[in-house]
Amino acid sequence: MVTRDDNAVQTLGQDGGRPGGPAPGPSEAAAAAFQAGVWVLARPGESLRDFMAASLGFPASYIEGSVSTVFLDASPVDDIDAALVKPGCLVALSGAMPGLVGAVMRRRSPYASFRTAISHAGESADEAAGGEAAGGDRGPSGPEEACLVRLKLFNAVLRDMGRMVIERGAWLESAEAGQAAPTAELPGAPAASLIRLPA
Repeated sequence: MVTRDDNAVQTLGQDGGRPGGPAPGPSEAAAAAFQAGVWVLARPGESLRDFMAASLGFPASYIEGSVSTVFLDASPVDDIDAALVKPGCLVALSGAMPGLVGAVMRRRSPYASFRTAISHAGESADEAAGGEAAGGDRGPSGPEEACLVRLKLFNAVLRDMGRMVIERGAWLESAEAGQAAPTAELPGAPAASLIRLPA
């Protein structure tokens, strides 16, 4: 079971912010955790677009306008409707990255032909779900089939959406948090115990 421990990782959730100013981004420690990868809840077999919208809470306009680079299990993704989430997968999201490499890795890039061999190919929902179904609490969306996936956020996406992801629910492996907690009993969960980042 995934649990929250209010006594652990006290400094990971927030970073002050000025009264009346823009919403603060995640603290430096939380930003480092996102770059290393945190665990979040998802629905097995949902598209990456649905994962960003429903599981992470990203607005549709933000997904289209700001999430420029998407990786699924280390493969760049062009079609976020055909790429599907599965238990234990790794999703990395970024805004536009600089240079030629950034241009090549970008979604729908005119240079995508340079990376054909490593680009993600779509899969069926049955393949993505791995044939497993598990009941669980998805937090804001209520009880529903759920799994855990590892999420990495970078640059503008991290600054803009990191805090919201923490508020919706993000977990660290206990070794990263420095304190043990019960291991998650959901498909895709790592062998290590997980502890929730405080909002």
